[in-house]
Amino acid sequence: MASQLTFAVLGEFKVFRDGEPVALPPSKKTRALLAYLAVVQRPQRRERLCEMFWQIPDDPRGALRWSLSRIRQIVDADNLSCVRADRNFVTLDLARFDCDFRMIEGLNPRRIEKLDVERMEALAESFKGGFLEDLYLPGCPEFEAWRVAHADQAEMLRLRVLRSLVDGLRGDPQRALRHAYVLHALAPASGLATEIERLASHARQLAAAAPRDDLTPPPQAPDAPHSKEGRETIQHTVADQRRRQISVIATEIVTPFQDIEDQDPEVGSTIINPLVEAARREMDRYGGIVLSSTDTSIIGMFGALIAREDHTFQACSAALSMKAAVEKLGETHVHLSIGLDCGEAVLRAINNDQVEAQGAVVRRGSVSPPSGDRLHFAYERCARWLCNGCCNVRHRLCRWAASRKLL
Repeated sequence: MASQLTFAVLGEFKVFRDGEPVALPPSKKTRALLAYLAVVQRPQRRERLCEMFWQIPDDPRGALRWSLSRIRQIVDADNLSCVRADRNFVTLDLARFDCDFRMIEGLNPRRIEKLDVERMEALAESFKGGFLEDLYLPGCPEFEAWRVAHADQAEMLRLRVLRSLVDGLRGDPQRALRHAYVLHALAPASGLATEIERLASHARQLAAAAPRDDLTPPPQAPDAPHSKEGRETIQHTVADQRRRQISVIATEIVTPFQDIEDQDPEVGSTIINPLVEAARREMDRYGGIVLSSTDTSIIGMFGALIAREDHTFQACSAALSMKAAVEKLGETHVHLSIGLDCGEAVLRAINNDQVEAQGAVVRRGSVSPPSGDRLHFAYERCARWLCNGCCNVRHRLCRWAASRKLL
């Protein structure tokens, strides 16, 4: 009996044989080539693959042959070859593997509501993250454009599925809560936060009124960072260690009351603490995670729990919202200085409610921004990332930054 080969692309790229993970080669281009062939599921010309992955004057065909030899070591078994290649074309034998992308391929997001609840829950469970979220290749713009386009379509479908599940399971708040948490993690909104509170309250009432024998443990919420219940399962959202593109913002609240605080800390904290709490609330509302904070500053990151192509835009939106909220509380006496940067970081869950991030972007973003009433935007690095990202996100951010004279 032939072994079963499975490709997982809705999240980090993984390969399984008979349910067991298969070790992948360290070359990111080789992994990306395998993922691309698994998703497109049709023969590809060798010239096109060379142009997509090896835009170098040396020997792109030789590089392609080398990668295909590594792919054969992964996918071939039982004296059967999954790779079909000749002098002109390369493809994978469709009968020799399965791919989770087939579950969502061809689905129309506008018709999701017509699916039954069991089918929608199966679709929601198939997502382990963003589409090929670990195969970011800025040096291969054609592949990156293809990956980002598929990631946008998959995320739109995922949001539709989650929204339909939350609406369709209102009579079963425990099941609806799990999907509501994930939806809020992907697309934070104040209205959804209020809806989650109502669902949680209803679920507690039903649990309290149920007979003792009927009580069941509450559902796990793997992607719920924005509530007390959701934060209990952060370790399921961020694996022991993974790479991810994130944005980091460092915020410092500057007030004329700091001299008073030096003389009387209690009086100073009474004035400044509400300002810091307001900034923390806005960061949480836009999906940010607080890395560290002091009595006058906060450092947070975006895009850590769930890979998002627009994490930089979310960070910028949170920065403006924080600025407005703090200034509203402090009137004209408060100035907010915010620094923003983005890049790749290594994430690791260190306990149930904290995530540790390491990388140059964290060190750069954690530096206190220059004092003054201004948002300091690391445009070159952010723009370099955005040039390979979602077009509508890039345009939204550039219009946003230009309107506020940040560029």
